[in-house]
Amino acid sequence: MVEIKRRLLKFGYRATTSTGSVERGTLTADSLAAAERVLRGNRLFPLEIAEIRSGSSEEGHWPLALLESEPETPRVERLLEKLAATHSSGKSRKTTTPRDILRITSDLSVLLKARLPLDKALTILIESTPEGAVESILTDLLEAVKAGGSFSSALQQHPTVFSDLYVNMVKAGEASGRLDEALSDLAAYIERVGSIRRSVSAAMVYPAILFLVSVVSVTIMLGVVVPAFETLFDDMRNSLPILTRILLRVGDFVASNLILMVLAVASLLSLAIRWWGSYSGRAFLDRILLGAPLIGPVILKSEITSFTRTLGTLLSSRVPLLTSINLANQTMRSSALRAAVSDMGPSIKQGAKLSAALDHRVFGPVVIQMVKVGEEAGALDEMLLEVARILEANLEAELKGLLSILEPILILGMGVIIALIVTGLLMGLLSVNSLSF
Repeated sequence: MVEIKRRLLKFGYRATTSTGSVERGTLTADSLAAAERVLRGNRLFPLEIAEIRSGSSEEGHWPLALLESEPETPRVERLLEKLAATHSSGKSRKTTTPRDILRITSDLSVLLKARLPLDKALTILIESTPEGAVESILTDLLEAVKAGGSFSSALQQHPTVFSDLYVNMVKAGEASGRLDEALSDLAAYIERVGSIRRSVSAAMVYPAILFLVSVVSVTIMLGVVVPAFETLFDDMRNSLPILTRILLRVGDFVASNLILMVLAVASLLSLAIRWWGSYSGRAFLDRILLGAPLIGPVILKSEITSFTRTLGTLLSSRVPLLTSINLANQTMRSSALRAAVSDMGPSIKQGAKLSAALDHRVFGPVVIQMVKVGEEAGALDEMLLEVARILEANLEAELKGLLSILEPILILGMGVIIALIVTGLLMGLLSVNSLSF
């Protein structure tokens, strides 16, 4: 039997190493698939492979991307170096965090912009992710894509990790052939929304800590310091000033019932948290917070910012308006505001414009007018994002103003209470000294 030898071809390649650097070189193989297998066998992940034609200089017929650095190549190299460092120092985790989703989205966008196929980009992310929940999710996504499914349908298999908003933006990116841009927009959206929520949370943390320290300080003074003076006043309790007598009675009560008070407060907090977790409790709390003099305007502006940014991002990704409104509605935490936004759908279905459907009691005339201008200019998505940027700047200023008001109020309140306690004790001591003479 005559053995037929296959002709070996020469290929130029650009591939990533296990350390994250990009390597260029040549190899021989009988086909493109065989060349790819050779690279993978050498622990290289191919970015691009092309045949070198014979009869000319070796590099004369290489693709331009293999000869010169592409615009995205430096970003890819930096990304791969970062991924390699993450892989070497990462720890296994059983849960995913918003930061994980942001990292996956951002890294995948960079790799796709470098014209890597989706499956290869996912493979690189898997290789650079420590074992745990994130790696498991990426592996599932890769298997679904290799089986012929779309990336958006693969994401839908993990509804607790990837929201409907995330899936719809990816689906719109797939339909328009702009998946890399859709992921880039998603990464920017996730990062910005997370930044706003962290700013709001951070603004509330310091006053909450200050309030807690105030309560603990006053409790210690009433339950420990005041009872220590009680032995000095035993024989003349009825002759003491009224402030001192009230102080001693409060101190006796706190010292005698401190454990019961702590248990009662803990029980009330537990019941309140459970009630606030219910629909009626949450609705009641939303109404209280929105009606609060200082906190209400900040919460309202934060919710409108989240809604307009989400809606603008979805519309820029070519997601239909009604779908975008429903998804943006889900990002609002206030049930009262969600109810106001949910009424927009029927009006738009009947032909009304978005500016006419917006509730003026929630969004205000300035926001509605800007949306109207965006509709007339045919740039509604850009105008919504501009509204979000303006509201974010105003929100940051209002948060600083709120902190500048809350801090002195809490400090002054704690100072007044402690001053009353000290004054009551001093008045008692002075009365004891006057009676002893």
